[in-house]
Amino acid sequence: MAGRPAGSGQSQGNDNRRRMSGTSGYEPRYQSLQGTQTGDGGMGGRRPQDSASRTAASRSAAQAAKKKKIRRIIVMAVAEVLTLICIGFYGYALRLNSGLKHSNDYDPDKVLNSELPVEKTEHMKGYWTIAVFGVDSRDGNVHKGTNTDVIMLCNINRDTGEIKLVSVFRDTYMNTNDNGTYNKINSAYANGGAVQALSALNRNLDLNVKDYVTFNWKAVADGINMLGGIEDVEISKPEFRYINSFITETVQKTGVPSTQLKSAGVQHLDGVQAVAYGRLRLMDTDYARTERQRLIIQKAFEKAKKADLGLLNRILLMEVEQIETSLSFSDFTSLILDIGKYHIGETGGFPFARDAMIMGKKGDCVIPQTLESNVAELHKFLYNEEGYQPTDLVKKISAKISADSGMYKQGVSVDHVPTNEGYVPKETKETEKATKESDETDERESSSEGMSIEETDENGNPVKPTKPGETTAAEGTRPTKPGETTAAEGTKPTKPGETTAAEGTKPGETAATDGTKPSNPVRPGETTEAVRPSSPGDGVTESPDSSTGPGVKPTTAPHESTSAPETTSPGPGGSPGPGGGGTVQPGGSESGEVITVPPPNAA
Repeated sequence: MAGRPAGSGQSQGNDNRRRMSGTSGYEPRYQSLQGTQTGDGGMGGRRPQDSASRTAASRSAAQAAKKKKIRRIIVMAVAEVLTLICIGFYGYALRLNSGLKHSNDYDPDKVLNSELPVEKTEHMKGYWTIAVFGVDSRDGNVHKGTNTDVIMLCNINRDTGEIKLVSVFRDTYMNTNDNGTYNKINSAYANGGAVQALSALNRNLDLNVKDYVTFNWKAVADGINMLGGIEDVEISKPEFRYINSFITETVQKTGVPSTQLKSAGVQHLDGVQAVAYGRLRLMDTDYARTERQRLIIQKAFEKAKKADLGLLNRILLMEVEQIETSLSFSDFTSLILDIGKYHIGETGGFPFARDAMIMGKKGDCVIPQTLESNVAELHKFLYNEEGYQPTDLVKKISAKISADSGMYKQGVSVDHVPTNEGYVPKETKETEKATKESDETDERESSSEGMSIEETDENGNPVKPTKPGETTAAEGTRPTKPGETTAAEGTKPTKPGETTAAEGTKPGETAATDGTKPSNPVRPGETTEAVRPSSPGDGVTESPDSSTGPGVKPTTAPHESTSAPETTSPGPGGSPGPGGGGTVQPGGSESGEVITVPPPNAA
């Protein structure tokens, strides 16, 4: 300190204070403040940018809010549309379900086969089997009280989509109820509806079918008409002799218009014509009739596969009001939506090995040879089950059928039967004259009761037997006096009190025409011959012991018949056979003749 100059410390302190308090001392700060106010990098430079940022942010927020609002509106609109669709779909489902006819007493548990062990059903998994019943109903009834002319098993392979069809011949002799009654299988539906019919099928065939559909003539005719008909159906000459008669009657009973066919050959059939074709059997056999029925189903199914969903939906809405079924709305819709997946494969008739014989008052029946072996073949056909062993219940039923019929041996299976080999009658001047007289017959002389075919009950018993010596006027002939018969081809007129020998009888013997057995006893497996009726609705009485059984092919030649050939007299509908082609409207035929309808058992 001694060496520091005097006043130097004070001077240095003053200099420091000046630097701190002087202008030069504040200049950097001032410049810094100026720079922040006016410079590009200062606070004054960021304020417009912050404002723009805030504006942009505000605009973005507004746009986001707008988009959110739009999204909310879209979501609400979609939700409303979906709600309306759901409501409409629910209403549609309610409408469809309300239209479905269900049997009041139907219960799946009532039809299940309790005698069928679980291990016997393993091979049935993956299949959906539906029983199809077609009732001979002239009043639209699809419930019990009607005979089933169609009994079919529709078996669907869920994996491959293959559908197999098996017709159970309606006259097959089986166990028909839980009380041990044996009769024709079609009597089960007539007596107990779908419940008894399904139970009988399950019991006799070792099945557990619980789903079914029952339809009548009109349901089939309407459905095929909506599809535009079916193509390429070959009508043989024997079939043509009968089909126009059945067309006319079907028109009268369904109210669905149609036209008669003009000739045999390949035809495009409308709904009524298809129904009439599926009813034909009098010129051949019931076996051939089931072939025709399955052909109609195949043709209609192929046509349905080509239709759009809108048309199929309209058909469904129309059909559900005319059928009885156990199926639900979802069952039908799933079948329609997946219809392209399905195809019809093999078809057949059950029993595969069979014979026909008269079983007393039950009439002509189809006898399985044997039921046990036929059931084993059925499971192979439907479910590809090799070596199936029927249950003890089926073996018991089979033994009873063999004991009743005397047919113990296993028969030979029959594949398909022809539909074009029916009986073709010969036209004569007498038959042409009979046709002309039929057209001029007064309405009072042509009632539905004036038939030579007696009405019988489901067991084949005559309901109104004719008195001895009396005959009724057959369609297409003039009325005869009591005790008088008309001359037929190959015979001469007989005097009152005289009769002609019916075909198949020897001199001195009489043919069974009133429900009694023929004079010669019928051994098991044998049947007697009968005269071929002159039309689908008249001719000889179809008595319980009639010789034209379900599988008996007619062998009568025109010159051997004691009645007029089929070609001349009206059939079930009273319309002419060959030479038709006119339009048939409900309430009358094209020529205005009176329509004569046979009893149900004649069709």
